[in-house]
Amino acid sequence: MRLRTDEKDLGRFNYSPLFELMKKRGIPKTRWFLTANNIVANKSEIKIRNNEPISSNTIASICNYFNCQPCDIMKYIPPEQ
Repeated sequence: MRLRTDEKDLGRFNYSPLFELMKKRGIPKTRWFLTANNIVANKSEIKIRNNEPISSNTIASICNYFNCQPCDIMKYIPPEQ
């Protein structure tokens, strides 16, 4: 993700905890699991796999499906100093 020159780097999110959660629950790492099960839209799944920002509605949908909290599916990576 590129920042505009007037934007401050606030860090980013990494969704590896989501894939760890899926693995623990015995869900195969099928490329389109989230989309195929109508949890998120195709574009959102692509964003998740690329660690790009997703909407709070997408986060809520994932948490609802897995009965978990946002901290169970993503982690915050602070900006490099």
